Amino acid sequence: MIIKPKPLISPIVKNTILTLIILIFPLIVMLFVSLVFFRVTDLIVLVGYILVFAIIQIGFLFLSKDIIMRVLGAKRIQTGWIVDMVRDVASKANLPMPEVYIIPDPTPNAFAVGISPSRSAIGINSGLVDLLQPNELKGVIAHEVAHIKNRDTLIMTVAVILFNSLGLIMDYFGRVIMFSANNSRNSGQLVLIGAAIWIFSLIFRLILAPIILLALSRTREYVADETGARLINDPMSLADALIKIHNFYYNIDLSRYESAEPIKKSISMMYIGSIKPKKTGFWEELFSTHPPVEKRVERLTELAKELGVY
Repeated sequence: MIIKPKPLISPIVKNTILTLIILIFPLIVMLFVSLVFFRVTDLIVLVGYILVFAIIQIGFLFLSKDIIMRVLGAKRIQTGWIVDMVRDVASKANLPMPEVYIIPDPTPNAFAVGISPSRSAIGINSGLVDLLQPNELKGVIAHEVAHIKNRDTLIMTVAVILFNSLGLIMDYFGRVIMFSANNSRNSGQLVLIGAAIWIFSLIFRLILAPIILLALSRTREYVADETGARLINDPMSLADALIKIHNFYYNIDLSRYESAEPIKKSISMMYIGSIKPKKTGFWEELFSTHPPVEKRVERLTELAKELGVY
């Protein structure tokens, strides 16, 4: 039997470091560009735009729990075995009890939402309760509690604000160079430089930033998988649940379940399982909100061996 050596840095620490790098990168670029190239008046205008955008994003984050649950027709439950299960896992994570909602949806999925542990909620589709065994459902709940513990909703919101702000700065910078070129001897060169920066800002906002944000989302899913599995010391129950959820979406005609399709698409990054699983491949994974289920199950299996429960 071949025994794999333990990595020097655990996957959860590695993914946390990657998250910090992704979040810090736009801050450094914005600070450098702002200090080197912008006048005070430019900075005031830019800061104003960024503040307005940030206030809108954070305001929605505060209201997102109530808005999403209302649109999905979710019903809050305060007693019963599912609530007891959530309370047990939250206690293991040293978190306050999140609100628990059952969503009348036959598709099997779940998500966590909330700006902080004290303002969080877990939404569970009725189809998930029907599909999974209790131990598998507990694995899913542990994954969602891990999202709350790791403040992933807040992290993703901050990331969206940072990358949109960086795109706005590049767009504004390109326009400033182009429209101020008339006052310079090298006006032709400046127009080309400004146009190049402006075009790159479009590419960044439309292609690069979404790809980076999707990578961050996949990273946070891996972290939640490991954190949740460690909370209940049962990685394989979560792995079994992920396989069942994947197989459900992979083998059905989704057009039969499109009653809440717009809102589902808007919160697809928050679900535990991808609502439109694809074949595994580089390009499919690059534009996916979730890691391939095969990789998630492989990591959970390795964790189970490490914990001595496989």
